[in-house]
Amino acid sequence: MGEKKILLKVIGLEKSGLAAGRLALIRGASVLAIDQNENLDPFEGKHVTFELDFAAEVLPRCTKILAVTGTNGKSTVATFAGQDELGLLFLSSFRNLFPGCSGGGNQHLNDAVRSSANDFNLAWIGAFPGVRINLEAKVVSFRIPAVQGFSELQLSALKTIGTHNYHNAAVAALSVIGLDIGIDAEAISSAIGKLKVPPHRMEIVHRDNHGVIWVDDSKATNVEATYTGLMGLKGQKSVILLGGVAKVAMFLSFREL
Repeated sequence: MGEKKILLKVIGLEKSGLAAGRLALIRGASVLAIDQNENLDPFEGKHVTFELDFAAEVLPRCTKILAVTGTNGKSTVATFAGQDELGLLFLSSFRNLFPGCSGGGNQHLNDAVRSSANDFNLAWIGAFPGVRINLEAKVVSFRIPAVQGFSELQLSALKTIGTHNYHNAAVAALSVIGLDIGIDAEAISSAIGKLKVPPHRMEIVHRDNHGVIWVDDSKATNVEATYTGLMGLKGQKSVILLGGVAKVAMFLSFREL
């Protein structure tokens, strides 16, 4: 940040806002933290940065980062990937925000992909090069030519609920292997049985004396996420507690359950 002490305003005091504030203090800035204030000054003429950019400024260039984004499954994939005690940094972002963009940063992401296409090791989910998942056998097959040849990973030891978590575990493994840091499918296999989902994501919170399993999936706040979680319980007798604002599309998609 330089020798001159500056005032940095942190807008929003959830986990990432608090972390950004602590980092700013460590870097020598004066910090003004703001939360739930509808009378903020306009940002015109001021330098605006987001927490991912702010954190990236202090990371060594040699640091390998696994960035997970998308609509559903981000936190679970990032959590699964991090539970191998890899010592890596994982960024799970609800959306890619950029200064000057009223919506998400999809256009910026698309432009970055196009400009660096020749530097990518493309991998696909459900095809090669990439990962294929055999749910019946609970086997994942990898083929990443730039990193390693063909390999397989057995997921039968996975103790989480929901078939979608086999996909989450497979994508997490693919991501770690793709970082090319010396970790292969054989090394990952020992951690499969220890994987735990993040809180409120098909999380088993209680097993009672009657054999009833209580599952918390309250982070499934959109139709697709809720539907995916329930599909993992298909064929089992279940009682579902739904809250929030009812959506017609939700009930239509639940017919086949």
